[in-house]
Amino acid sequence: MRRSVMACGLLENAGTDKIQVKMDNEVQQATLLCQTALEMYSKGRLADAIDTWLKATQIDPSCSEAKMRLGYALDEKQGILDELQELSQQVSQSPHDAAAHYRIAYLMFTLGHDDEARAAWLRVMQVDDGTWAKSSRKMLRKHLAG
Repeated sequence: MRRSVMACGLLENAGTDKIQVKMDNEVQQATLLCQTALEMYSKGRLADAIDTWLKATQIDPSCSEAKMRLGYALDEKQGILDELQELSQQVSQSPHDAAAHYRIAYLMFTLGHDDEARAAWLRVMQVDDGTWAKSSRKMLRKHLAG
């Protein structure tokens, strides 16, 4: 009988040593995935982090930290999608709004849509030759060179 007590891998009634080792490996793998997802998230890669937290919860369904962070990330993703919709309307009305194009680029990058992010940062440089263009060049070099 296999029953998880907590996400840290403590088991009650684990049965055999073989089951315990398998569970320890699953917990360890899920923990590593959680750490990787957190690093992705801290680098602005929300979509990649969501995918990785999802994998962690599939490997260890009792991993409460992965479930919690996945939930927050999914909420954040929905907020980004809502903001993108508003920004799209804004740039359709004001096509030379460099700040709006820049924000679209950053949000696309956050969602893992690198081609769309690149295109939006390039649009910023078409409509602005000041601070927004400089920031766009920096983001392109830093994150999407190539």
